[in-house]
Amino acid sequence: MPSALITLTTAGTGTGPFDLYSNVNGYSTPFETNVPKNSLEAGYTSTSVLAGTTIIRVQSTSVGCPNYVDISVVGITTSTTTTTTTAAPIANPGNLYNNSSNTISSSYVDIRVNGNPRAGFALPPLAPGGTYTFPTTYTSGSVTSGTFEVRFYTTNSGISAANSFNMTAGWTSTTGSFSNTGAYWGASVTSTNNQYQLNINFY
Repeated sequence: MPSALITLTTAGTGTGPFDLYSNVNGYSTPFETNVPKNSLEAGYTSTSVLAGTTIIRVQSTSVGCPNYVDISVVGITTSTTTTTTTAAPIANPGNLYNNSSNTISSSYVDIRVNGNPRAGFALPPLAPGGTYTFPTTYTSGSVTSGTFEVRFYTTNSGISAANSFNMTAGWTSTTGSFSNTGAYWGASVTSTNNQYQLNINFY
């Protein structure tokens, strides 16, 4: 199988270990699992990369921080090809804007794009009119169109079925209303065009 040298120059606190995926199989099954964060930061050579790979997804398996970064690569076609890629510091921090009249908070907020975890963080009390910038950032243009889901997990406050959210970074999405699943308050919206940031407008 082809090989690739993968180096993470930025890995957030609480991330790792990591699974490695290829776009060849739609990121459905990792070609390597449980790669330690320190190995990736030092430069990790994988000899199991699928032939034809043009994007390697490096995804944290940490429950508290299940984020990932997609790294574009070239030249992975034969077993003798070595491709070096670097996950540079990532641009475009996401934001949560509290446009409601309630102070909101949550022990854990889970944001998903097309079913894939994209952000996870604890939300301290956020007063009406306040803005919270996520502790993790994302590659510009990587937040695609599709379904965006937000989950506020238990021990939250200020969230009810009267609340809703939408996305407005690049294209205005539909508006989704929150409902209580028993484990979390959640809502989903759809966007037919790309969202270049995970900007959540909470109402």
